[in-house]
Amino acid sequence: MSEMDGSIGLVKMGPARDRVAEERRVAEARQAAPVISSLSTHITKCWTEASMYHNEFIRPELEACAAQLAGEYDASLQGEIQKLGGTSIYLNQTARKALAGESWVLQVLGRAGKRAWKLDPTPKPELPPELKAKLSQRLVSETQAMGPMTAPQISDMAGKLEKQLHDAVRDCAATAADKLSDHVADMLLEGGYERAFRDVVRDFFRYPIAILKGPELKTKSVLEWTAQGAVRRQQLVQQFTRVSPWNFFPAPNVIDPSDSYCIERITIPRYELSSMRQLDGWDAAAIDLALDEAPEGSKLADTLTSETERSYRDKRDPMVGGGAPRDSVEALQFWGMVPGSMIEEWGMSGVEDPNEYYAVTAGQVGGYVVRAIINPDKLGRSPYYCTSFEHSADSLYGESLPKKIRDAQRAICASARAAINSLSWSSGPMVFVDIDAVEAGTVDKLTPWAVIPYHGLKAMGARDPVRIHQTQPILNPCLEMIAFLQSEIDSLSGIPNFVQGDTRIGGAGETSSGLRQFTDLASKNIMERVLTLYQDIVQPAIERVVDWLYSYQLNDPAIRGDLRVVPVGAVETLLRETAIQSRKELLALTNNPTDMQLIGPRGRAALLRPIAAEMGLDPDEIVISDDGLRAREQAAAQAEAQRQQMQMAAANAQSASHTPLTPQGAPPNASVPE
Repeated sequence: MSEMDGSIGLVKMGPARDRVAEERRVAEARQAAPVISSLSTHITKCWTEASMYHNEFIRPELEACAAQLAGEYDASLQGEIQKLGGTSIYLNQTARKALAGESWVLQVLGRAGKRAWKLDPTPKPELPPELKAKLSQRLVSETQAMGPMTAPQISDMAGKLEKQLHDAVRDCAATAADKLSDHVADMLLEGGYERAFRDVVRDFFRYPIAILKGPELKTKSVLEWTAQGAVRRQQLVQQFTRVSPWNFFPAPNVIDPSDSYCIERITIPRYELSSMRQLDGWDAAAIDLALDEAPEGSKLADTLTSETERSYRDKRDPMVGGGAPRDSVEALQFWGMVPGSMIEEWGMSGVEDPNEYYAVTAGQVGGYVVRAIINPDKLGRSPYYCTSFEHSADSLYGESLPKKIRDAQRAICASARAAINSLSWSSGPMVFVDIDAVEAGTVDKLTPWAVIPYHGLKAMGARDPVRIHQTQPILNPCLEMIAFLQSEIDSLSGIPNFVQGDTRIGGAGETSSGLRQFTDLASKNIMERVLTLYQDIVQPAIERVVDWLYSYQLNDPAIRGDLRVVPVGAVETLLRETAIQSRKELLALTNNPTDMQLIGPRGRAALLRPIAAEMGLDPDEIVISDDGLRAREQAAAQAEAQRQQMQMAAANAQSASHTPLTPQGAPPNASVPE
């Protein structure tokens, strides 16, 4: 279906050239109007700017990643290899790591039928005012039925009412979350979210950017079962799609797609574009002109570099439609801000102030704007969510997995070529023949029991007429280098070999404790990638679906609530394990007399309780309560006071027992006889 389809319509197969000449003349005049040209000129200007940026800064890296994943050398290096001779083997570690990472992440986030998310009320949820007013009125009525009360009773009852209202609000929000979750899951299922997400994960490990698009309103052909049997009809659905990094053209230097305009290059079947004439937001006259002027399989070759090599790599025939499907045309889908006067004069409704800028989405085929509508998102956001294997704080594009390991990949290929070339050189001897001593043609090749006649008088001195040299292979140094580089690739990618089923770990990995350390480290690395995909793709996509449902479909106040998207399942487990590990490290770090004086027993108990709870244990049974700690502290303080009193009493008694006594009647300074 078309990427720009936005409403239901019947498929009309009549070609545009069957239109009457008068209608064509009117259409040409309308498209030539200054206002229409300004909208088309604006989109063309943005496309030229974005495509130049893409071709200069982004496309070379995309081509390098694609070649590296396909196990191909760039042209200059391939020429050098051919010049030297020998093998051109490519020991492809990049594709292995990408496939292993993709499988690993999909086990956590992409399990079919399993939700990696849920909707929960916020800590202090806000309900719609009308629903909150009903709850308050009900609680007040129940209070009034209790009869007259004293001032202290009223104060106590007010506190109870506030708590009951808070609990009631949370219960209503939880109910709304459960109901809304089913609506969200249904929209994701019908919109093809799971398949699109799997394709995004594939790009995540292969290119410097991975893009998910949606929800976008499209028509979809479905079968409806009636009393007369199956009937085909058009159904309006919110669609999710993966956007190819090759076809995504954001404005230069942006960090988020919604920061400025962005353009997607899409392909539309000609019959499908023709069927859009009668739909809202589409310009029938512009569609006619675009179909007449655009050849079949039309591509935007005037502003794009050659895609022949990419077509062959993607198993597409560049000789048919330039690599595009037959009977199709390429179009530009524009998302961005344009002046209200421009879209109003184009014929769009809903423009309140011609001097204001409006968020729109428009489609252009050739030089004709065939569609333009106000962006259906209330905040004017484009429906693109982008992420990268390694984020860049200053760019929408990050660093890809192939680029991170590119140097090690090249070095490992060089080592593999050296090893194989060395084996090739050492596979047989090199023979030196003294042409003065041996007649020409006598030694063609060495064979067992060969008899080689030569002229002894012509053999100068001790020189052998036939000399054999055997080259020694350098296989072991090459293999050692390959093993070292493989470990470097493991470290750089964060995807160790044992994730791919390779049990040859070696070193500390041969022991259970060492293997556990390796596994923990690998889990941390993959957890970072999982959380990146969740925060950049899953969570914003679910939030956008919730916004759409609230804006256009759900008017029931019982389903509205102050909700948030939180992870569940394996993602929740990963987050929990991370929190437990962090608390364990803090416990170990503070387990010393100096820090214990700072945090005290109650602070340490506060650290232990969540660890016990997250491990599925009852914190009350494992850790003493705060009241128990206070009682223990008071008892310890009392015992310490009693101990000090006893020590003081004993010291006083001991001091009194050692005081010297004077004889009765003797002067104070008199000496005491011995």
